[in-house]
Amino acid sequence: MSETEREIKPDSAPTTWSRLDIAFVLFVSIFIFLQLFILPFTPVYVEGDQLLPVSNAMRLLDGEVMYRDFFHFAPPGTELYYAALFAVFGIKIWIMNVTVLLLALAQLFLVFAFSKRLLGGYYLYLPALLYFVIGFRPFGIDGSYRLFSVVFVLAAALIIADRNTTKAMLAAGVLCGIASFFVQTRGVLGAGAIGLFLMWQWWRRGTSFRSLFKEWLVIAAAFTAVVIVTQFYMAYAAGFDNYYFANITFLKDYYGSDSLSNTFAYLTDLPDLAAYRSNYGSSSGLIRYVRVAGPTLFFYAAIPATYIAFFIYRRLRRVDKDQDSALMCLSILGLVFFIGVSAPTALRIYHISIPAMILLVWLLSRLIRSTAFAKAAVCAFSILGVLYCVQRQTVANVTLELPGGKTAFLASNVAEKYSWLAAETKPNDAIFEAQHPTFYFPLHLKNPTPFYLVRDNNYTPAFQMAQLMQALGNSRPRFIIWQGSWSKEAAQRNPGDNLAPLWDYIRSNYALKKEFHEFGEFTKNSERDIEIWELQNH
Repeated sequence: MSETEREIKPDSAPTTWSRLDIAFVLFVSIFIFLQLFILPFTPVYVEGDQLLPVSNAMRLLDGEVMYRDFFHFAPPGTELYYAALFAVFGIKIWIMNVTVLLLALAQLFLVFAFSKRLLGGYYLYLPALLYFVIGFRPFGIDGSYRLFSVVFVLAAALIIADRNTTKAMLAAGVLCGIASFFVQTRGVLGAGAIGLFLMWQWWRRGTSFRSLFKEWLVIAAAFTAVVIVTQFYMAYAAGFDNYYFANITFLKDYYGSDSLSNTFAYLTDLPDLAAYRSNYGSSSGLIRYVRVAGPTLFFYAAIPATYIAFFIYRRLRRVDKDQDSALMCLSILGLVFFIGVSAPTALRIYHISIPAMILLVWLLSRLIRSTAFAKAAVCAFSILGVLYCVQRQTVANVTLELPGGKTAFLASNVAEKYSWLAAETKPNDAIFEAQHPTFYFPLHLKNPTPFYLVRDNNYTPAFQMAQLMQALGNSRPRFIIWQGSWSKEAAQRNPGDNLAPLWDYIRSNYALKKEFHEFGEFTKNSERDIEIWELQNH
């Protein structure tokens, strides 16, 4: 066998790991760790959707019942996971970062396990490098419900790709059921994609439809059983009407009202070059823009293009029979995931991009049959990964001792707001954060309302605003954290914006105490003028 053939054909025993494989996995694991912790073990605080389940988990520990006492639109798996760890170790920030680390390591194992089945030589290492080096920093530091569900569905696909036994079907159904314990639609999509894959296998084998139906039935039965076992108690405790509204009705009728929560979100979070230059200067702003825009554009373009290219290639060229099953499993699963993303922002697309990264490299290995190219690409991305690690560990940061533990902030203006509010509050004080639940977790503060955020559209319907107003009137928290751009008269608000009563209540009962201006996360519409309003005569 020639060197080129070895480059594109996996080992005959793909489960065998070489020393280079072990060294590579160790390298990527260290890369992941160094993005999450400042050595030796100070967690880097990253704001994001992961703060929703951790703040909800704190409420569970206080005896509140999800869906009944406070609102959330996803199943309870992530909250119960964090609540269990908080009960054992205390409410510590490092738990969130360790969770992200474990999720990333699980993804690393899955992408590498699939790669071992399909790729050889240095191409074997490219899918993981593409996924982590390009996307982990901007999109992968997320301990929320999304990546939990992805890991379980990918594990189900890994089991089913090469096996057609009843045990494999049961395991796949169970894993998809667990995925729906974290994201209700993700497990359904995973089970559906596996069902389509089994249909493709049935069509290729030419066996009786009865055998296919039996496979479907086994997966469906296992999936349904796990969903009932994992979610019945919470639905019962909260009330089935509350549970149904949160997990189904809200998503159907209200969730899509927000611009980044519907099917038209594709490309809406592209970075704004003018804003970067304005805030950071011409040259520095351009560098920062490229660092953010590059990964964003890569995943927006690469994911759909890869699936189109794969099916065209498969139509025109013969695919190795030993690889075809795993390739089709990945392509069907990835395509169903992509089509099923409710709000296809770059972050959400990245989370379901592992199948596309593997297929992309597989296509490259067919089109560029070169050991030198693969080796150069691996070296280039490895060097970039090392540079990212050095940058993360050496960049100026602010370390604070907070109730949630010692924490590193990579931006001084972000650390300033946490330091200020920590000095003004003590653990268990009540505040309300309107824009996003960022302070409850690290400062051990309480949310006296049923809602962890509001939006200036029908994502926050009028009847929920009425419930929130009643809770604020009863609790009268000392501080309300407010989004500056929401301070409008009722006549200035767009249809569906139900925040007018809340703004009237704030300006009638509170005074502006402190204001923090933060540059928007990525886009023209992500202004973050954080205002802290203090209750008068408290």
